[in-house]
Amino acid sequence: MKTLLINLVFVLSISFSAQAQSEMYQQKMAETMKGYATAQKAEDYIELAGQFERIANVEEKEWLPLYYHAHCYILASFTDKEAEESAKDGYLDVAEGSINKMIELVPEESEVYALQSFLYTGRLVINPMQRAAQYSPLGSQAIEKSLQLNPKNPRAKYLRLSNEMGTAQFFGQDIQPYCDQASQLLAEWGDYVPASPLHPDWGKGQVESIISDCEKNTQEQQAESDSTQINNPTYSITMSIEKLPSDQGMVMIEILDKEEKTIKSLMSPVKDQKATITAGEFTEGTYSIRFYHDENGNQKMDSDKYGRPLEGYGYSNNAKGFMGPPEFEKTLFELKEDLTLSLISR
Repeated sequence: MKTLLINLVFVLSISFSAQAQSEMYQQKMAETMKGYATAQKAEDYIELAGQFERIANVEEKEWLPLYYHAHCYILASFTDKEAEESAKDGYLDVAEGSINKMIELVPEESEVYALQSFLYTGRLVINPMQRAAQYSPLGSQAIEKSLQLNPKNPRAKYLRLSNEMGTAQFFGQDIQPYCDQASQLLAEWGDYVPASPLHPDWGKGQVESIISDCEKNTQEQQAESDSTQINNPTYSITMSIEKLPSDQGMVMIEILDKEEKTIKSLMSPVKDQKATITAGEFTEGTYSIRFYHDENGNQKMDSDKYGRPLEGYGYSNNAKGFMGPPEFEKTLFELKEDLTLSLISR
């Protein structure tokens, strides 16, 4: 009987100790999370990340301290506007370390993969032209994994919307469909209840900002359209490029004015060895187009030791040169209405 009582006391002691430790963990996490309200600079987020790291070092079986540690470093990469690319990548390297630990700890947690997608977005925005081909697919894969694990996760939905909207803006496409999706996502946001007060709940403010920007953009476009229609109409140029060497990489396009000054740069993906892209808001005048197929993603036209192109390229009017590019005058065309150009890659 005495032995039984001793064992019972021991078990109760362990239980009370574990409960006290759990309460201390939750209290410390809640206090630390309040730091988000005052963090503004990269230094603030890094300091806050250090507090989460100390909690993670004590609570080795908990994934949430690692989550917020990584989240803070990702925010630092976005916030530090003056940092060099290497410094921003350094922030994201630290974040990636914590994300990898979480994947080992809770491989079926939807929030972890949503945060991983946020990390890839951070990598991409450091240098979109050079990194889109690598990090855009990785970000999409992480979002899809997050939504497979929890189809209702609003952060995964927001990140997918943000990435698709950013891509559309980059390629000069209409963003209104994404504005409508943002409004729908915001309306549904309150239906999702986090698993606990410590679980991630960020993202709603970012969706509200998207909607606000959409409304402002719509107003500005309407005002500009009204003014343009009265004073100076504009036209679009649709470029259909065929006979590209492969579906790899992107087509890099420049639209130039008659003074040979680049006025717009565009990128287009390739499918079935074709690329089609529309650019708008050009006033009546004389223009030129040149393009090359950046198959290996190195942001330049590759050539052999004799200067001969190793990648597909071409010009408006499908102009050809002799032992080099065509004369600029041969590439000029007049724009007086919406125009579709059929261009052939050489």
